[in-house]
Amino acid sequence: MKTKCYEEVDFEVAGVQRTPGSAPLALMATRDAERRYVGSANIALTKAMRERLYAKVQEGKGSPPRGADKPDAEWIEPGLVGRVKTLKRENKLRHATLRAIREAKA
Repeated sequence: MKTKCYEEVDFEVAGVQRTPGSAPLALMATRDAERRYVGSANIALTKAMRERLYAKVQEGKGSPPRGADKPDAEWIEPGLVGRVKTLKRENKLRHATLRAIREAKA
C-alpha cells in the first residue's frame, strides 16, 4: 500500500503563472539569501487573499529567482510569504497547494 505524507512549509511567493485554459500557479522560492526556485503550487486561497496576491502582481515586476526558467511568468518583488502544502521530504514541490499568504516580517 502506498501512502502520501504531506507537510506545510513557508516559501517566498516569487510570481504567478497564468496560462489560458489552465489553473493559475504560484511560483515559489526559498526564503534565504540564495532565493532558489523550488517549483509551483496550485492556488487555493480565499477570495480576499487571491485579490491581495493579484494586486501584488499588478504593482510591479520583480526579478525571477535563481533556477527559474518560466518566460511567461509574472514575477513579483520579494516580501510575500506563502504557506504551501506539499509532499514531505522532497527537494522540489510536488503535489503542492498554496494555502495562505502573508507579508514577510522585517
